[in-house]
Amino acid sequence: MRPRPAILALLALALGSSPTPAWAEPSNPQTFHIMEITQIMAAYNGDPAMQAIEMRMLASGQNLLTGTQLNVYDKDGVLVTTLGTFPSSLANSVVGSRVLATTAAFASAFGIVPDLTIAAGIPTPTGQVVFEITGCRVNSIPYGGIVTRLASASSALALPTLAATALVRTVNDATAPTCPLAEDAGVRFTLRSGSSTAPLVFQNNHGDTTQVYSTVTGVESPPPSVASLKASPNPFRGQTRIDAPDWGSLVIHDVQGRLVRVLTCVPGGACPQLAGAFSGSWDGRDTAGREVPSGVYFLRYEGAGGRAVKAIVYLR
Repeated sequence: MRPRPAILALLALALGSSPTPAWAEPSNPQTFHIMEITQIMAAYNGDPAMQAIEMRMLASGQNLLTGTQLNVYDKDGVLVTTLGTFPSSLANSVVGSRVLATTAAFASAFGIVPDLTIAAGIPTPTGQVVFEITGCRVNSIPYGGIVTRLASASSALALPTLAATALVRTVNDATAPTCPLAEDAGVRFTLRSGSSTAPLVFQNNHGDTTQVYSTVTGVESPPPSVASLKASPNPFRGQTRIDAPDWGSLVIHDVQGRLVRVLTCVPGGACPQLAGAFSGSWDGRDTAGREVPSGVYFLRYEGAGGRAVKAIVYLR
């Protein structure tokens, strides 16, 4: 008599067999995350409030980020602070997808919605930025005069604060499912300063990008002007009034970076040539007219008046 399929399934469960490879198990965090840090920017024109970290998925399925952290350590390998903890998973999980963590000042100045808003705490000129989960420092980038490296064969160059300068990865890590990743920061990273002809480009998980650059003459340029963007009431039920400097691009994204509503036009699109400031409202519905869930949404403006990103809270 042949065993029934149900009995075979129970036997497989008892023996611990699984059709899913170990590295693809979210319950096995020590081997699941294959995510590398690609850019670290600790200041813009000397302003340490303007900070950003970009990461890249080395394998598909790396969007399950709930509980993972971006931490910084000192030259001796001692934890300094947690920059931020991812509260949920992200939408895009294909290999090569980016994950962007920035301070609120960076996001507002450069008009991009980060996947994680971090506190301004990236140290200069020496420190170690680590993407990790409990039990695993997935990717560690030491730079400057490091005494105790956490998980890298070498240290990258010291990180300055002038102009638009960042540590930029030039060589990707291997995709073997190990933890930590076999990093060699001194070989794989270089210092780059963004200019108007060769800007630094940061990208979020949704695929939105922003260009970051300064002058190359030693006289630092200011960041893009921060536009006056208002939403009142905020939080709101029903409707909120929205005021922007002009009829430039004005859209609403959710916390995953997905486009929810277009109020004037999308970035880079053809905008109506109307004089004066924009004054309108949002009723908590998406482009298809469906009511969105309660939560935080981001109002993004880009026009002649500058750039701005404003968080608004919708309550059903």
